[in-house]
Amino acid sequence: MLHGYISTESIGGIGKPLTKEVDGPSQIGSFNQLSYGVGYPNATVLAQTWNETLAHEYGSQVGLEAASIGVDGWYAPSVNIHRTPMGGRNYEYYSEDPLISGTMGAAVVEGSLKSGTYCYVKHFAANNQDSYRDSLYTWMTEQSLREIYLSAFRYGVERRVSLRAS
Repeated sequence: MLHGYISTESIGGIGKPLTKEVDGPSQIGSFNQLSYGVGYPNATVLAQTWNETLAHEYGSQVGLEAASIGVDGWYAPSVNIHRTPMGGRNYEYYSEDPLISGTMGAAVVEGSLKSGTYCYVKHFAANNQDSYRDSLYTWMTEQSLREIYLSAFRYGVERRVSLRAS
């Protein structure tokens, strides 16, 4: 059995093959998974361009690199919202604006998928810090959760669904 963080086992009964995944917000295989590869500017820098074509191309290039080394999936992009300047993962996130985050994240996913590499869009919502993150309670209203913190994820899903329908 392989480690669940970097692969998923095959399930013969439903025809699911073994897959290999890597983590890395700005490259394939960060966090000491691979000792080689291309490192790109982080998500915040990409978001500052507000260029969907560039985001799509970035996703495509990362997807091609993943495919060239036999990787099926990529734990990225991260469309969580910059909630505080002290956020431990802000370098992985595009913006404090859900429209920018959703738009850029969706373009990256589309580019990666066209290259044959699927994405695990992360960190679902309100992941603001790494210290004690498994026991942290984040206070917010339902309205702010819906309109700010879940909006970027919703945008990406709705965009993907509308592209499949057309």
